[in-house]
Amino acid sequence: MFAAKIKSKLQYLRAIKKASKPQDLSRRRVKYLAVASPSHDSLAKLKEELEEQEELGNPQNHSKSEVQSWHHKLDIKYKTVKLKTNKRILSMVEAKQQLKKLGLTSKYLNFVRKKYHLFSRFDEGTLLDPESWYSVTPEPIAEYIAKKYKNQSVLDAFCGSGGNSIQFARYSDHVTCIDIDPIKLQNLKHNARIYGVLHKLEPVQTNFLKFKAPASKKFDLVCLAPPWGGTEYDRNAFDLRKGITPNFDAIMKKSLEFGCKAVWILPRSTMQNQFVEILKENLPSTALGKKNYTIEFENLYINDRFLEVAIWVTWKA
Repeated sequence: MFAAKIKSKLQYLRAIKKASKPQDLSRRRVKYLAVASPSHDSLAKLKEELEEQEELGNPQNHSKSEVQSWHHKLDIKYKTVKLKTNKRILSMVEAKQQLKKLGLTSKYLNFVRKKYHLFSRFDEGTLLDPESWYSVTPEPIAEYIAKKYKNQSVLDAFCGSGGNSIQFARYSDHVTCIDIDPIKLQNLKHNARIYGVLHKLEPVQTNFLKFKAPASKKFDLVCLAPPWGGTEYDRNAFDLRKGITPNFDAIMKKSLEFGCKAVWILPRSTMQNQFVEILKENLPSTALGKKNYTIEFENLYINDRFLEVAIWVTWKA
């Protein structure tokens, strides 16, 4: 009877091993746990080890020592940031009048109502193309992010009409602003003049994935607010690989080339575990064990309304 129990538990262990495919447990190790110590605690411990390996990602991409050390090199933090603004919201009547004047459809009604949340100096001549109305980062959020790292050289990878770039320029020394759309770059320069920071901006019309900085240029921070599907994005569980344009893995890999801090501005429904996995998958194997990475998720509110999530990726040797 005891032999039958041992056989049953050994089959259970082999089933777990086959499903999880651990790379650091040999057949001898599995057999030893099953025969020499067939207790419930041993089984639970092995299952926990296998599940941990699965959580770490695919160990075939890294050596055994790197995989074992990775869990201890990644620090994940969570924070809620509640911002306030007293900028007024247009009445429905005012907003509809503005829509008609701007030639926009009712789809933009709520964005027009909160135009002073997008740019506090909107009435001084701010320019936005239709897409920018729903893609620009609201000013309170952009200013909060810009203040976090002052006096930096910043790369704004998807600058659009300037929501983030203008605030970075207010608090930092230099901002390289990338966008593939020439109209948005025109808006950026026009809007930057209103805020008196055009001299700090370096607009570059190109695809971020093809951008190559001069060897002499070093960045302290890269800001990434890629397009996420307009107003129709998934508000329950936003899939980064399905919803982000261009390919999210490619953007992640490109962002790591600059070897600096990064801040991502993404939908509030972003699947945070997926972000962590994509980061780990795209880190070069040489980075493991040599740098301590911190990922900080910040849920950003304006006047108690949850709008976006900022994800800070920082590291130190």
